[in-house]
Amino acid sequence: MTTAGERFAQALGRKDQDALRELLADPIDFQALTPGRHWQAATGRQVAEEIILGHWFDAGDDIRELCSVATGLLPHRRPAHHLDAGAVLGLPGARGGRRPDRSRRCWPRSELTR
Repeated sequence: MTTAGERFAQALGRKDQDALRELLADPIDFQALTPGRHWQAATGRQVAEEIILGHWFDAGDDIRELCSVATGLLPHRRPAHHLDAGAVLGLPGARGGRRPDRSRRCWPRSELTR
């Protein structure tokens, strides 16, 4: 069985707007950060056509091959619902995680946005 992530990668490799739109919720609260820009969209069509295929991979970009797609959990990542919300948001007095070397505390902010 093919995962949604695999179907997304395949659709992107083909630059298939229709397939990308079908994979994205509508409405969607899409937010992405790239150097120099904060991208936002409210519909799957906007994400697929205006951002992904309109700017990131436009008509002048040639995607020649999708070499591989891997699925599964990233090492050392936990689903956000398993984290202490105060620690995720960096609230004073909240528990934070410890780095593997135990040298200092860290706040797992990368797993949720405010």
